[in-house]
Amino acid sequence: MTSSPSYSQELPKWENINERACYDLAGAKALKQYELTCRQCAEKLQLTEAKIVPLNEAVDSLKGMHQSLTAIIARNNKTITRQEALIDRQTSLLDEAEVWSLKGAALPWTITAVVTVAAVSFSLGLSY
Repeated sequence: MTSSPSYSQELPKWENINERACYDLAGAKALKQYELTCRQCAEKLQLTEAKIVPLNEAVDSLKGMHQSLTAIIARNNKTITRQEALIDRQTSLLDEAEVWSLKGAALPWTITAVVTVAAVSFSLGLSY
């Protein structure tokens, strides 16, 4: 019996002949293996589905975790932005405080100098 090559007949050598029906039912029928492999295909599909269902559930769970983590990251970004604004404000207030502190530290010296100059001027004015 010769037939034109079908996909099932062109599978790699490592593929099991009995699994050909899982790939190409028409080719399997042509090879007279349909009855033998149909049951095997059903079992293989059940095993595959048994593996896929938990994986799909895990993917759904991971999607939920991803969404909640994305929301947490968004909240953290807002908090960081607010914190950066507060830090900028506190830095400017600290700079202002330093300026006023320097002015405040210079005030006694300024008063002393003014009083000294006034006293010297007054005493020089009286002596003439």
